[in-house]
Amino acid sequence: MIDSPRVCVQVQSVYIESQSTPDEERFVFAYTVTIRNLGRMPVQLLGRYWLITNGNGREIEVQGEGVVGEQPHIAPGEEYQFAGAIRGESIKVITEEVTGLPIPADSEIVLAGWCHPNKYRPEGPYGEWTGYYGRQTQSPTIEVERIYYRNDPIIVGSPDSRPPSDAAYGQILFRSALLHEILTKNGIPGIKAVWLSKEVNGPPLAIISLKQMYSGHAKQAAVLACQLRMLDLQGRYVVVVDDDIDPTNIAEVLWAMCSRVNPEEDIDIIRGTPSTTLDARVPRDAKTKDSLSFVNSRAIINACKPYEWIDEFPISIDIEPEIIDRVRAKWKDLVE
Repeated sequence: MIDSPRVCVQVQSVYIESQSTPDEERFVFAYTVTIRNLGRMPVQLLGRYWLITNGNGREIEVQGEGVVGEQPHIAPGEEYQFAGAIRGESIKVITEEVTGLPIPADSEIVLAGWCHPNKYRPEGPYGEWTGYYGRQTQSPTIEVERIYYRNDPIIVGSPDSRPPSDAAYGQILFRSALLHEILTKNGIPGIKAVWLSKEVNGPPLAIISLKQMYSGHAKQAAVLACQLRMLDLQGRYVVVVDDDIDPTNIAEVLWAMCSRVNPEEDIDIIRGTPSTTLDARVPRDAKTKDSLSFVNSRAIINACKPYEWIDEFPISIDIEPEIIDRVRAKWKDLVE
């Protein structure tokens, strides 16, 4: 651990046995770096430099600008965390003959060329993560000079489609965890779990499970969540449920909505919230000064038991997990 008057940097490493080959003296480690701002002024991570010494005394230098392609700002009292790995060897590169830039030697396919500023052409419409075709947009052009590829290259991908889409699963996991962290760091206590529903490819339906601790607790969490840009400006609904509801189980969420919500009291609409050109509810002929001027609305739904009389709320009928397991085992040919 390295301490300074203003910043604390902690590094935690772990050995990845499954990817290591000791017989070839190849050892793979992953690491997590946490940077805490202990001062009174914001700080920015402009660059990084690591001098790593292995068990044989071999030294490896790692340096570069920022981290993960950015130079994050860290406010007083907050922290920034990132993870990476040490391969034990550098990535093999070759020099691209037109631009002179290094490119990975083991790439499946590489397109090299020039992207000129202020040079655009119409693009699309393409299928988007929303499950619809988007609008035609003006996009930067690339003048391709060379195409490099391996013999029989493997080009992986997951086309966007109507939800649930394979392309959305990774983003759902990441953004659900990020939303959980943001709510907690902003002082919302009792958060049990957060889930962006795969049934709608994520952001349009955010579900928060929490243990109510005071009046207005559920609405406080919902209002904060619905205004976060990380919901991709395509948020539609934020549903807050009690901690006895699994937010990843849409059947449980719908049960809570239909049994604990009084629509007149527990549904609020927030109008004039930011949206994007991908919003299917924005008219195709809508005229705005730029692509960030589209607006929509958000609905926040408090699907929790009323806190003021939570102890008098009817008791849920629950089946013991052991009984469920026994039934599944006995009727496994009929029950998925």
